[in-house]
Amino acid sequence: MGKFMPRIKRVLLKRKESGSPISQTQMAEMFDVKKQQVLSWVNGHSYPRTPTLFQFALILGCKVEDLYERVDADA
Repeated sequence: MGKFMPRIKRVLLKRKESGSPISQTQMAEMFDVKKQQVLSWVNGHSYPRTPTLFQFALILGCKVEDLYERVDADA
């Protein structure tokens, strides 16, 4: 069975490069969580709930699939 690796940092970087940056602090405020929680999501130490993932994608202008990638456990 595979696991999921976060690509949230990559999506945030793309937004920054396109001229519409959003910080982890801003994300924390939008979701009413601590910045450390957003950092945990970005680094893959924990995962947001499914509704939060959809809100994340909406805010970042991407698909939910863009936020994580599945990696085979054997790799």
